[in-house]
Amino acid sequence: MNKNFIGYFLLLFQPLFMASNLIVARGGVDDVPPISLSFWRWFIFFIILFVLNYKYLFDNFQTIKKESKRSFFLGLMGCGVCGIFPYMAGSSTTIVNMGILYTSSPIFIILISYFLFKDKINIFQFIGLLFCLVGVFAVILKGDINLLLELKFASGDFWMLGAALGWAIYTVMLFQWNSELKFFPRSLVVITSADSSSSPTLYEKDLPSSIEKISLIP
Repeated sequence: MNKNFIGYFLLLFQPLFMASNLIVARGGVDDVPPISLSFWRWFIFFIILFVLNYKYLFDNFQTIKKESKRSFFLGLMGCGVCGIFPYMAGSSTTIVNMGILYTSSPIFIILISYFLFKDKINIFQFIGLLFCLVGVFAVILKGDINLLLELKFASGDFWMLGAALGWAIYTVMLFQWNSELKFFPRSLVVITSADSSSSPTLYEKDLPSSIEKISLIP
């Protein structure tokens, strides 16, 4: 089967996973702190991948070490920023806003690719870029241009824009930085980097909050 076809087919599932993540972000943020949600979500995935790939990891330790800085950056952007920021947004904006603002990622992807890596933009990408911009501003301004003048925005809207930017950076750099590792082992290394970047904050802030909430349950 054509590899391009498989790639496009798998991309159909990505919005579904994104949408389910936003539903969890909006519905679970009142019960579980944002960083905890992100950390434990990726930690479960880490356990599954580690069990399936631990031998490969040990056999390719030098490659992992060589790519460690890039892996940490990818984890910070793709799992850290994109994992935590939506959960931060969930307490102060609507799930509809979260979903629409997350679609601003293509804007950032195109702009980063064009200005940093000189990728060409065709007419269809340009038209799509304009539609994304109109949609994002319509959501942020809520149809009221006075909000722009008065600078009254929901903080969650900016958290979601930050998440979209983080995802764009992750996507662009994932293509730019080729790896000698196979797909799943590389994903495991990136996830490990993501959880290691958020764990200090987790234990400093979220864990005490989680324990306090549990202690209040009758």
